[in-house]
Amino acid sequence: MKRAWVGVVVAAWLACPPPATALPLGYRVDLSTPDFGQEDRLAALVNSVRTYHGFRVLDQDALLRRAARAHSVDMALHGFFGHEDSQGRPFADRFVPLMRTWIVGENIAIARSAEEANGEFLHSPPHVVNMLDPRWTRLGVGVASVGLMGYAYTEDFAGPPVMP
Repeated sequence: MKRAWVGVVVAAWLACPPPATALPLGYRVDLSTPDFGQEDRLAALVNSVRTYHGFRVLDQDALLRRAARAHSVDMALHGFFGHEDSQGRPFADRFVPLMRTWIVGENIAIARSAEEANGEFLHSPPHVVNMLDPRWTRLGVGVASVGLMGYAYTEDFAGPPVMP
């Protein structure tokens, strides 16, 4: 059990620049809606990058997608950008059903399109490491509108159980 927690911490560290506290966006939106088409597009881009580099395609996972979508909406409605939620809880807390046995990781971006978000990830070594981690088997992508800034993108990754 303790070993799985270490995997979560390492994956989170790889995906986010210090400090772990949320950064303000400058304003909040009153209404944010998920964009299912952009979610599917970014998931396809992630799998395209993985295939190009010789890694297996990730299966889209409903639980991870709900967690990613909820985090993107939370960032938009509360005007922040970070891996912690608006209540200050770390990203791994969104995966309580998986956290004890699965390893998880996350990438986030604010961008105008799935292609732009993917480009931002590809120009950031820690995000590329997270995208190409061979331990991942599942993916959830959440996208929510953030007004004039475009969209909040969250990629949540999970891998198989870690044996104690």
